[in-house]
Amino acid sequence: MAINEIHQGDIGTIFEITLQDADGVVDLTGASITDFVFIKPGGTKITKNGTVDADPTLGIIRYTTVSGDLDEVGCWQIQILLAFGISSSWSSDIGGFKVHSNL
Repeated sequence: MAINEIHQGDIGTIFEITLQDADGVVDLTGASITDFVFIKPGGTKITKNGTVDADPTLGIIRYTTVSGDLDEVGCWQIQILLAFGISSSWSSDIGGFKVHSNL
């Protein structure tokens, strides 16, 4: 039995990503936008504001799901959008995860 599955309707699932580029961990000090962008299996796009770790030099960003977030079963896509003021914006690689049905 898998213990790390994400299920439809789950609340409190933590998405935690350490952002890296060719030079290593991305320093998130001063990031003005830290968004998680999700594409649901049906194609709907939702954007949720992530929070940066207490030490932004670690490059860690998190989002914890709330009621209604994980409402579709299937394969989802995820990407992080960052901005540092108006002079710099950045998008992460696109990742994926599966939301499983319940019994």
